[in-house]
Amino acid sequence: MKRFYSIGAAVLIVSVSIITWCCTKPTKDFVVNISSNIINYKATVQFVDAQTGAVPAGLAVALDGTNAAVIYDYSGTKQLQVSSAGLLTVGVDPKFDPTSNSLSFNLKSSAANYLAVNTPVTFTSGSNNQNFVVSMINLNNTPAGVKVVQPTASISAGTVTTPITAATTTDANTSVTASITVPTGTQLRDANNTVINGSTVNVVVAAFDPAQQKAMQAFPGGQVQYNVQGVSGGQVFFLPAGFATINMSVNNTEVRNFSTLVPVEIALNPNTFNPSTNALVKAGDALNVYSYQVQTGLWQFEKTATAATVGGKLVASFTTNHLTTFAVCVPSGTVTPCSTAPYLVFNAPGISNESSDVFIVDVYPSGLGNNPAPIFSQYFAIHDKDSIQLKNLPSGNVSVTVSRVDYDHYLLSDYKNRGASVGTASLNLCTAGSSTMNISYVGANYLKGTGYAVCPNDNSKRYLPPNDAEVYYKKSGTNDQLRILGLIVNSAVTTTLLTPGQRYDLFGNYGGKQVGRKNVLIQTGVSFLDSVHIINNGSSFCP
Repeated sequence: MKRFYSIGAAVLIVSVSIITWCCTKPTKDFVVNISSNIINYKATVQFVDAQTGAVPAGLAVALDGTNAAVIYDYSGTKQLQVSSAGLLTVGVDPKFDPTSNSLSFNLKSSAANYLAVNTPVTFTSGSNNQNFVVSMINLNNTPAGVKVVQPTASISAGTVTTPITAATTTDANTSVTASITVPTGTQLRDANNTVINGSTVNVVVAAFDPAQQKAMQAFPGGQVQYNVQGVSGGQVFFLPAGFATINMSVNNTEVRNFSTLVPVEIALNPNTFNPSTNALVKAGDALNVYSYQVQTGLWQFEKTATAATVGGKLVASFTTNHLTTFAVCVPSGTVTPCSTAPYLVFNAPGISNESSDVFIVDVYPSGLGNNPAPIFSQYFAIHDKDSIQLKNLPSGNVSVTVSRVDYDHYLLSDYKNRGASVGTASLNLCTAGSSTMNISYVGANYLKGTGYAVCPNDNSKRYLPPNDAEVYYKKSGTNDQLRILGLIVNSAVTTTLLTPGQRYDLFGNYGGKQVGRKNVLIQTGVSFLDSVHIINNGSSFCP
């Protein structure tokens, strides 16, 4: 059985209904009437606090962009519904499936005391099932590698009367700092370049150390970009030595522009490998400065800067007349974005074709020094001869690692704490177009679960969980976070991760709600009753 997955970034999850669990066959009266694979192109997003992993309080998500009008919540409504676990799945109106063209839109997420995030999404004919994790930075509780200052200063009628300086500091986990100095007489202007009248300005400076994994996860849009403004061809493989977000506001209006150039300094991580010199970055190296606008989700080349040693730190200094996120990057040299979307085929004869168990695939670029972060990490179920289309990869050789997911090793973000490795390979995916990788894992002692959803006015029509939707679980009676259990395969979950004698809470996501069962006791040879979910009348699934 050959399955095709198209995967574009980092992760997520969805399930219409669940759940019965057993060690034998599903109940005999389980009847398949209607497939719930109504939306053919979908993207699932999980919104998390970068430090705690929790869902940001007061999270708001909105659609924007060119084709936002044909994008729906996966329940079939236009209203986006984020579950209590921070899960959101959106899909394309089937009448507009991108069979010969592409569709693009943006998911804009925000919450009080968090940096806003803009996630661009593009569907093509070969990318029907995409997954992302949006890691949001809480300004009052930052993860390792992120330092924030939030001063206020007095102004007069929107004009700076005393120089405003805001600068972050280093700590044991953060070598990157950022500072800005706004000189006297500078006018603070909005997006229309109009002076913002007010007497107080609120300043936020957040510095990010790319060597820290949670900080790097907040790099906007990922390291591989294909539409960078001001760059010939638009393709850039970002290798940041440091990046920073600088925001200001007056009377709740964002300061977007200055009337004059103001100096910015970003201290760099000195352990950043520079492939152009084949050595660590050092004073005198030429660096590229880029800016990112959260409103558009696009990067822009700004200028070049030269690394210098100032006060014992390696820094890049430049001037700007606007506020945004700035990234100071070493040139990527011969490491460039792959212009194609290659395939990776798995040779995995030891895994059942019915298996829902997920693995994590990490792809590491070559030629970037010791211990680089993965450029790509993704959950997916593996079966013999499955083919995965990989997007947003670098050109040249890459190292691919496949790891088991279990109860204690499940976070995509924690690439330094993976489960048991079941396969490694060094491949030139971009050039080959299609490569094969051997998987050593052999599955055993599978448990199987099934379920369905019905309309309130006609329970004879049973909507099955869509294939490739993700299911979550945690041990009952604990405060553990929900973690991925597996993907729906042939309208069921067949897994090796449940332990007989243990009670679990088992969930999927439908219409922003956690759907499933709590306190399910797993017993060998015992079949549980099917779980039935009633679909809301507001869904397009029900007449």
